Amino acid sequence: MDNGILPSKGLSMSDRLLCDLAVASSIPDDGGKYNIEPFTSAIAMENGWTWKLQMKGRFGSGYVFSSKFCDRDFQQRWSLDGNYPLNRINLQVGRTRRSWVKNRVGIGTSSCFLEPLELTEIYSYAALYQLVKHVPSKAFKPQLTDRFNARIAWVYDDCRDAVQMHYFVTSCEDTNFWKANRL
Repeated sequence: MDNGILPSKGLSMSDRLLCDLAVASSIPDDGGKYNIEPFTSAIAMENGWTWKLQMKGRFGSGYVFSSKFCDRDFQQRWSLDGNYPLNRINLQVGRTRRSWVKNRVGIGTSSCFLEPLELTEIYSYAALYQLVKHVPSKAFKPQLTDRFNARIAWVYDDCRDAVQMHYFVTSCEDTNFWKANRL
């Protein structure tokens, strides 16, 4: 029986968002050589994209990519030694069929995952707004639950389309990964 919450019963979006793996690591701070960066850098790479995020005394960095197009030793690529181990993260892009089932509501990564472009967080705020909007009293009416689930599916799909648009409108066309994202 589909209870709407089980990830195995979810809707995969891997046909639209091709990145399915990430590696992440902390790397040393440059000692202020380039000043504090009050933003996260997202840089197109051969088979995905990399991020760099300023943190206290270090940078958080990683590479989000598609295993269909890439299988590399990332530690060598980034010239990292054993002091900076890479964390491998499997990305399962998709959403549950229903976020609200009986007395349980999945918000954020308990009901969906896009990819680390922060749109999962935008989705979470929109989902909280929809939850407050659809729970006007203690009476849980099935039509409110159905309407909430329909709105949440729309919000997720809209955020998914925004991520997909980032790949589609880029000028990168030099690898099979970027070409596949234009289809």
